[in-house]
Amino acid sequence: MLIHGTDQASLQEEPSTDARETLPKVLRVLHVVSNMDRCGMQSMIMNYYRHIDRNQFQFDFLCHYEKGDYEEEIITLGGRIFRIANPDLLHPWRYSRDLKKFYRSHPEFTIVHSHLDKRSGIILREAQ
Repeated sequence: MLIHGTDQASLQEEPSTDARETLPKVLRVLHVVSNMDRCGMQSMIMNYYRHIDRNQFQFDFLCHYEKGDYEEEIITLGGRIFRIANPDLLHPWRYSRDLKKFYRSHPEFTIVHSHLDKRSGIILREAQ
């Protein structure tokens, strides 16, 4: 393979195995949301979910509030709904602890996407 502007000596040999062989068959994406009601962001996620190749990607949801309008459809499409208590202003470290416990018991998530602006730092830090 010749790349313009690169001499042949600096090129490294490409790995012989296909990178797709090392990935799980279905990439599980965890969406962290308040709940899955019919709102702007939630409706956008559901439009993506309805149209993605669910043999390659599967969406799961970590919700902070009661049952939302989309939950039955999510389960029908093969997704899962998890619940976590909303952060308590008097005990913010409980939320961090609960997230750590959740992620340890669910190592299958390849991608974590937080849709919560104020809590995203904690959510994504604990997902590492």
